[in-house]
Amino acid sequence: MSISIFDIMGPVMVGPSSSHTAGAVNLGRMAREISGKSCKKVIFKLHGSFATTYKGHGTDRALLGGLLGFRPDDIRIRQAFLQAQEAGLKYEFKKVNLRGEHPNTVIFEIEFAGEKIKNIAGESNIINIQGSSIGGGEVIITKINDYKVSLSGKLFALWIVHRARPGMLGEITTLLGRENFNIASLNNDRDKSTGTASSIIKLDQKISHKVEEGIRNLAGVISYRSIPALK
Repeated sequence: MSISIFDIMGPVMVGPSSSHTAGAVNLGRMAREISGKSCKKVIFKLHGSFATTYKGHGTDRALLGGLLGFRPDDIRIRQAFLQAQEAGLKYEFKKVNLRGEHPNTVIFEIEFAGEKIKNIAGESNIINIQGSSIGGGEVIITKINDYKVSLSGKLFALWIVHRARPGMLGEITTLLGRENFNIASLNNDRDKSTGTASSIIKLDQKISHKVEEGIRNLAGVISYRSIPALK
């Protein structure tokens, strides 16, 4: 059995708990990337131990700091409330009960500026992102809006919402293969009621602007986001 140095020492961080602070920061960083780095307002919906200890363990400051783009070892996390105020980011914390979910779970309800996310009903500048801190500073994003996903931040990823039609995934993966990009994994979740699907494609490296535009212009692609790996 192999043992990582993080199993012994834990991540370098500001705060008392790798799960409640370092992990919370990384969840915020993931939510920031998925929403497009232009958050205007956020409601943090806290479940389980996140809900019961978020003030004492600094989870509130950690989530906010991550959403502002701070790393787990950034001392500005201690002044995250002031930093958010100076950045014009409005925020609120609520407690929720999510049946069957990991105890360190949060839902980010984010209102953002910039490019809106397209869906069947039109366009929206609000996104819901659910994720959990699973220990040692590691995290997993499990849901974006109503779609099930699996994102850990370890690899560069694409989040593509598209029509659930035959050949759609083949066209996307063919485009990537033609440009010599290697697919590490692919996760797909369909919504039969709307005829749409969400695909998470993890890659070994960041794709070029040319390939991004090629994906955006494919017939059937509704919405696109590139999500860099956490560093």
